[in-house]
Amino acid sequence: MSEIKFSKNYSDHSVSAGANAGFQFEFNCERCGDAWRTEFVPYRGGQASSWLGKAAVMKYVCDPCWNRDKGLCRACAPDAQVEIEAARASGEVYAAGEKAALEGIQRGKQMDVKRDRQLVCPKCNAETHGAKFCPECGFKLAAQSECPKCAAEVSPGAKFCPECGEKLG
Repeated sequence: MSEIKFSKNYSDHSVSAGANAGFQFEFNCERCGDAWRTEFVPYRGGQASSWLGKAAVMKYVCDPCWNRDKGLCRACAPDAQVEIEAARASGEVYAAGEKAALEGIQRGKQMDVKRDRQLVCPKCNAETHGAKFCPECGFKLAAQSECPKCAAEVSPGAKFCPECGEKLG
């Protein structure tokens, strides 16, 4: 039988009474969740308390999660090279996110933020993305017009240009 490593993650599959009474436990690796189940051992009187007491302190770790060089599980003694690569990958993701955020800031600075746009159709509540007509129902949306004198944007129904005071329509 190979060396058994243990974990606090176990389930008791024992049967306490009847013709099939006996003991069996399943251990799950604390790191990856891999399972190992003991052989079924038929019940033999006083063994019950002994087995249950031992099972309460057993710890199981599967072979891939066992650091043979350190004699400990990889959660307690991680592989340094693996941790270095994980840290490097985490740093790359962080730096890429930071770079993308800066690019977004630059794009945002170039956007027209002064012009009002109707983004939801008042008739069907569809998103319009600032269109002149609703892409779902065709409803004419409130459109900005231009002042004939200074070309400034003028709200529908305005009587005077808000920039130069020119009388409209």
